[in-house]
Amino acid sequence: MTASGTGPRILAVNGEGDNRDLAKDLPDDLNLPERDPDRLPPFIRPAVDFTARIRATVHTKMLAAFLLIAVLLVSMGILSIVVIRQTNQRASDLIELQQLNDLARQGIYSVTAQSHFRAMAFLTKDTSYNDKIQTAKADFTQRLTDIAAIGGPGVQARVERMRSIDKRYSAAGTEVLALYDAGELKRAENLHISAEHTISHELEDELNALIASSEKRIDDASAALGSLHRFLMVAVGVFSGISLLIALALGAHWRGSRTAISRSRSRFRIATSSAASRSTSTGPAISSRRCTGSSRV
Repeated sequence: MTASGTGPRILAVNGEGDNRDLAKDLPDDLNLPERDPDRLPPFIRPAVDFTARIRATVHTKMLAAFLLIAVLLVSMGILSIVVIRQTNQRASDLIELQQLNDLARQGIYSVTAQSHFRAMAFLTKDTSYNDKIQTAKADFTQRLTDIAAIGGPGVQARVERMRSIDKRYSAAGTEVLALYDAGELKRAENLHISAEHTISHELEDELNALIASSEKRIDDASAALGSLHRFLMVAVGVFSGISLLIALALGAHWRGSRTAISRSRSRFRIATSSAASRSTSTGPAISSRRCTGSSRV
């Protein structure tokens, strides 16, 4: 009975059933389940697979990822500075164009005011209106100077044309004023209608054309400003997305590597501990078997 009872233990020690017995004795909770790779988000999984296929250590991959993210951040900073500088330039252009429009409208007002004052002088016979014409002429000359200071495509040439027209306008006004002062009001009125008033429309047409041109430039500058804003938003999103994807991919790869190493070490310790335990528990049975055999002899 004693020999038959100790037989299986001796077989286990002799190695005939140790693999089966060790697997049977391992607790179920020690067989840790493998992590399901499908649990990763779909947009991260390709990056993780690509990172895992790179023949380099995890440490090297982490350093390369940090370097790449730093380069992306620096590039995004430089790109942002360039785009912001261009945005500021477009905003300045818009301000100048708005000022140009305002000056052109003030010029139209100055020309219209001269015609109004001349008509009032004829109607009321009040010479003070002729003095107001000189003030309006000085204002118009100043507006042309301010428009030329802002400048722009075709602005200088248009200003020169308006100055040439203004000289004819002033000459016609001088003739009308001379007739007015001489008491020849009818001739002065006819000359005002045929010459002075007609030339004033030429100035108004030039100013209206300048306004139309600046309005088009305003639309173009506004469109460019909006395009730069959208480009900056997209660039920041792309750079941030790439940096985040790199960080997530390297983080998942590093965590997977650490988990695999930890599980391998745990299984090695469990197997070593089980083998040592089995060796200790079968020792007394082997000694008992030997003692029983010697007593029977």
